[in-house]
Amino acid sequence: MDKKKNIVLVLKRKFRSRNVLIFIFFVIISTILWFLNALNKTYVTDFNLNISFINIPENLIQKNISKTFIIKVKGTGFSLIREKFNNLDIPINIDLNNKNIKIFSLENSSEKYILTRDIVPLISKLFSDEVSIGKIIPDTIFFVDKRGISKTVPIKANLVFPENDISNFISEIIISPKKITIYGEKGIIDTINYLYTQPREVILTSLNNYFELPILDKFEGKINFSIKKVIVNVKVKEFTEKKLLVKITPENFPEEFDVILSPNEVNIVCKIPLSDYENIKSEDFHAFVDYQIRGKDMIQVKVESKNTKARVTQINPEFINYILQKKNHD
Repeated sequence: MDKKKNIVLVLKRKFRSRNVLIFIFFVIISTILWFLNALNKTYVTDFNLNISFINIPENLIQKNISKTFIIKVKGTGFSLIREKFNNLDIPINIDLNNKNIKIFSLENSSEKYILTRDIVPLISKLFSDEVSIGKIIPDTIFFVDKRGISKTVPIKANLVFPENDISNFISEIIISPKKITIYGEKGIIDTINYLYTQPREVILTSLNNYFELPILDKFEGKINFSIKKVIVNVKVKEFTEKKLLVKITPENFPEEFDVILSPNEVNIVCKIPLSDYENIKSEDFHAFVDYQIRGKDMIQVKVESKNTKARVTQINPEFINYILQKKNHD
């Protein structure tokens, strides 16, 4: 009887043990299936990546000293796990010479910055097509310009024209570039609204006259220029010559004498803009002889243009005879 009871007990224990094993087996299978199903779903997670910047302009110093960036990555569980292992410890170098990365300036500040959204396409190349890169934290990387704050100012050409030039015919002065960026201490930069080129005497010989002119630096090296020279193009209107006959006026002669000039008119040649040829008349010029600068027998004829568009180039004759006759007061 005892023997039968023992057999029953053994069978019951074996049956219970087998049920436990079956239960555990199905739990494991269910867990695996759940895990596989979960890995097929889409998730967004954070990757910590080590990012450094190379080819930083010599005048800039990176302000954000940390190299660890948080990258928002979206993909399936399978792809995220694979990328996590592949890219976990890879150092990434971002070249600031890349044309797609723009360096911005803060107004009235020595700080410059780039937006990390500009480097997203470069980071994406390191990952498979199964994942996508969202934003990068931080979203802005700051740099400090060692040259100080910056400001953009216009350039003015300091041109000197000889008396006998054709500067009255200038139609336009083009400076390239029109503006430059200057760097330096705020107290100095704030006082500068424009800069001049170094003075240059120029002779205009054609319709387009090009000059390379250095920018005038009177700040004893306390400010820096983005460029040190500009190109100046002095454009001249098309011009021609016109001949006119102008009556001569005697000036500063003694009142007790009548003046006889021989001849009493002078031929002049003047340069004028082609478009004004018909508008220039003899009345636009003042021809005169001055008794105070006379010679013994002859006196020099002077001609002044009353029209800024005309310049006298020839006077004929340049010297004339004069006779003084005592006025008859009877």
